[in-house]
Amino acid sequence: MTIITLLIPFILGLAVVASLLGPRAKFFGFSEKLALAFAVGWAAHAIVMFLISLIGVPLVFLNIMSADLALAAALTFFSFKSLDWQSWRPRRPARPSLFSLVLLAVIGVKFLSVAWASFIKPVLDPDIIRCYALGAKMIWLHHSILINGPWGDKPLMPFLSQAWTAIGPNVWDDALLTLPNPWFFLSFLIIFYSVLARYYKTWYALLATLLLATIPFLVYQAGTAYTDFTQAFYYSLATFYLFLFMKEFKRDKEAAAGYLLIGSLLLGLSLWAKRSGLYYAAIDLTALGAFLIVNRQAIGKNERRTLLQSAALLIAIAAPWLLFNQYSTVKGYFVEVTSAAPVLPDLQPHSLPVLSALYRNSFFEANWQFLGLLFCAAIALYPKRVLAGQRGFLLLIIALQLACLFALFRFTSLYQFIFNETLLNRLTCHFIPVILYYCTEVIGAGEAVLLLSRPERAD
Repeated sequence: MTIITLLIPFILGLAVVASLLGPRAKFFGFSEKLALAFAVGWAAHAIVMFLISLIGVPLVFLNIMSADLALAAALTFFSFKSLDWQSWRPRRPARPSLFSLVLLAVIGVKFLSVAWASFIKPVLDPDIIRCYALGAKMIWLHHSILINGPWGDKPLMPFLSQAWTAIGPNVWDDALLTLPNPWFFLSFLIIFYSVLARYYKTWYALLATLLLATIPFLVYQAGTAYTDFTQAFYYSLATFYLFLFMKEFKRDKEAAAGYLLIGSLLLGLSLWAKRSGLYYAAIDLTALGAFLIVNRQAIGKNERRTLLQSAALLIAIAAPWLLFNQYSTVKGYFVEVTSAAPVLPDLQPHSLPVLSALYRNSFFEANWQFLGLLFCAAIALYPKRVLAGQRGFLLLIIALQLACLFALFRFTSLYQFIFNETLLNRLTCHFIPVILYYCTEVIGAGEAVLLLSRPERAD
C-alpha cells in the first residue's frame, strides 16, 4: 500500500505532464519527464484532495484514488491525438567517463542518506508535531478539510500530503510523514542535471549536481517533514524552466513554449507549499515581465497565445488556494511590511544587524558550504558573463530575493529573529539552488564545458 500511495500521484503527474506538453515533450529527457511527473503529480494530487473535500466528498482512499485516476484518464483521452509517443521512449545514453561514474556514485550515496534520514525515526520536531502533523492527523481522522484545523492561512498541500501518507496505507505512522521527500530529492537532482545537460558536457552537469546534492542545510531539510525543502523544490524548478524559456525564446520558439508552460505550472504549485510562495511568484513574474518588455519586438501571435495559456494555467492553479481563506495572508504581509513594528516593543529594528546577519549567513555558515564565495568569484572572474545572454534576469531574481530578505527582517516583526539565524537559514534555503544554477551558468559559459552541438534533450 505504501508503494501504491506513491504510485497514484505519479500516474496523475504523468497524465498532466504529457497532456500539457503534447508534441513539445521531445524537448525534455525521458528521466526528466519522469521526475517532473512525480513533482507535478504529488502536488496535483493534493489539490484534487482539496477540491473533492470542498464539495463534501470524504477523504478516504477509494474516493481519492478514483478522482485521481478519473482525472488522469480524462487528460489522456482528450490529449491522445497530440501526444508524441516516440518522445517518451528512453534513449541509450553515451558511455560515461570514469570521472562521471565517480560523481554518480557520490550523488547516489547522498540520495541514500536522505532516504535513511527520512525513515529512520518518527517526526520529532515540535513545529511539525503541533502544526503540520496535527493538521494531517485531523484530516485523516475526520476525512475532510472543512474542520477547524491548525492550518489557519497556511497553504494546505503539506497537510494534505502528510494526511495522504496515512490514508494510503490506512495507518498513522509518524515515520511515513516524510514519504515523498527522498523522491523529491531524487527528482530535484535529475531535473537540475537535465537542465544543465542541454548545454554543458556531462561531467560538468554532474559536478554541479553533486554540489546541489551536498549543500548541508538542503540535505538536512530534505530528510525532515518541514515545508522548506518542498518550497525550495517547486520554486527553484519553476525558476529553472522560466530561465530556459528566456534562453530559448529567440532560438527555438516551440521549445521555449514548453519550458514556459512547465515553469508556470511549477510556479503555481509552489504557492501551495508555503506562504512565502506568494512573493516568490511575484519576484519571478517581475523578472519575466522585464524580459518580455525588453524582447517585446520578438513577441508574435503564437508567443502571445502561449503567454496567455501560461497565465491562465498559473491563475487556475493558484486561485483555489487564494480564494480559500487567503485574504488574511495577503493582508498580513501588507500590514507587516507597512507597520515596521516588531512584536517586542523594546527591540527597535536597525539595518546594521540585518546586513551583518546576511553577511554571516552568506560567507560564514557551513550550511551553504562555499556557495557565497563561489557566487562572488563567478562575478569577479567573469564580469562580461554576468549579464550576458539572459543571465541578467536570473541575477535580477537573486537580487530581489536578497532585497526581500532584508526588507522582511528590517521592516517587519521578523526582526526579533535576526539574532537567531534559524529562520534566515530556512528562508535562504528556498532560493539557494537558484544561486548555484546562476554560478553554473556564469562559470560554464566558456567553451571548455559547452556542448559543441546542443541536442534537443539530454537523458
